[in-house]
Amino acid sequence: MTDRLRARRFCTACVVVAFFAGQALFLTPVGPAAAAELTADSYRELDTVPDRMAACTDAVSDSYETGDAEQIRAAMSGEITCLKEVLAFIAETFYAPDAFGPGGITALLQRVSDPLGQMFYVLQTEPKACVPACGSLYGIQALDMYRRFLVTLILDMTERLKDESPVHTE
Repeated sequence: MTDRLRARRFCTACVVVAFFAGQALFLTPVGPAAAAELTADSYRELDTVPDRMAACTDAVSDSYETGDAEQIRAAMSGEITCLKEVLAFIAETFYAPDAFGPGGITALLQRVSDPLGQMFYVLQTEPKACVPACGSLYGIQALDMYRRFLVTLILDMTERLKDESPVHTE
């Protein structure tokens, strides 16, 4: 991977983190007393997250193999919806109902999905070198950027929660 590509990916990641951190300013702070009592069995649910994520991909994987842009786009949207459900499961299990602001993590994701989607779409489809004919593949790449954002969020949440887990000690 070239240094230029690494720098672009790092820069994109910085923009995403900065945007999401900005959204976090609107969250309602919640103390530990607001969270429901978590048990060892609750924390064992974290071990199901990789399988839940894999099920999201498995449910649409045949569509990715078709090579048809519309089928791929629909499959990617389905996978994104499924990943949002995994995030909702984690949030409902391990965070207070208002920890992510009004409407919970589902509402927060809705608030950030349009601006992130727009940014990812522009990054992929509007470089001067290919405008106006960048091609539909790059629109799919923009969706994939959002999908990867959700995957990273899920994995980071899971790892963070394991820090507090009585069953995931080192």
